[in-house]
Amino acid sequence: PEADLPVIKMPLDKGLDPALHLPSGRALTPLRSEGTLFIGSGKSLRNMHAMEHKHATALSREFDNWLADAVSADAARRIGQITRWKDEPSVRFSHPREEHFPPLMVAAGAMCRPAFASSAIPSSKPLSP
Repeated sequence: PEADLPVIKMPLDKGLDPALHLPSGRALTPLRSEGTLFIGSGKSLRNMHAMEHKHATALSREFDNWLADAVSADAARRIGQITRWKDEPSVRFSHPREEHFPPLMVAAGAMCRPAFASSAIPSSKPLSP
């Protein structure tokens, strides 16, 4: 409560291409050695209309399981899975639009080992303001 914690908000690319956000996270990787805490927040079910759908629980659970597996995997597999997130069958039920995935991409890029971050994540065009 009395802590003075610096906070940096990361902007999202206006095109919402999640793969563009991995390099942003990758650029933050050196801060890990300084004890920086990275928080990527969001919800795994973002389809508010689906909340009342009788199949929402099963489809949401399927996506939750995929997401938990993806973010807890080793760096190479984690990056591979989340960059191919649109291939997950239940994703469009849980996330009809992409705007909630870029924060996950930034956090995933930041959590790569420096050697992996510099070689395994393809560079992209600079982020738009």
